[in-house]
Amino acid sequence: MRRKRKPKVLTVVGRRWFRRSMGNTYSSVVVTIDGQEAYASEAESGYGNYFEQMAAEWMQANGYPTVGYSLSRWARENNVIFQSLAIDVARERDL
Repeated sequence: MRRKRKPKVLTVVGRRWFRRSMGNTYSSVVVTIDGQEAYASEAESGYGNYFEQMAAEWMQANGYPTVGYSLSRWARENNVIFQSLAIDVARERDL
């Protein structure tokens, strides 16, 4: 796979929903690179900032120059403007 250039601005927006009956948290993520939406995931089981891990895995699988640790650390070390936002939603369909 061909490596893509390092982004200047990386925005990650995660949505999280907690299913009380089963005690699981589900996440989805939208990745925006240099102002263009690059990826929108389906919902997956995962809690906390799992959506950031989903974004990092997608970037690495698609040829972006990332590494296996946190996106915020990678961005700081590579002078990339990084924005991350988690939105907790009330309904599963809002993921």
